[in-house]
Amino acid sequence: MLPLAAQPALAGLEGRRRKDGKSHSSNVIRAVQGQLTSLGYDPKGVDGKIGPNTRAAILRYQQDNNLETTGQIDDALLISLGLIADPNG
Repeated sequence: MLPLAAQPALAGLEGRRRKDGKSHSSNVIRAVQGQLTSLGYDPKGVDGKIGPNTRAAILRYQQDNNLETTGQIDDALLISLGLIADPNG
C-alpha cells in the first residue's frame, strides 16, 4: 500500500467510465477540474459540473497527452491526472 501522501486523490472511487449514462459525482468532476486548472488547462471554474469549458479543457489535455480524445472523464484521464492508481502498475 502506498503511503498516505502518495495515494491518488480519488483512491477507492476508481471513477470508471460511466456506462449507465449517468454523470460522475460532483467530487470526481471537481477533482478533475482542479487538476486541469493546476496544469494550465482552464475549465473556467471548479464547480463540479461538466459544461462546454470543462469538456474543452479535457479535450485539450487528452490531445496534449496522447489520450483518446473523447472529452469525457474516463480511467485513462483519471490515471493521467494522478487521481486514481493505474491498475497495471
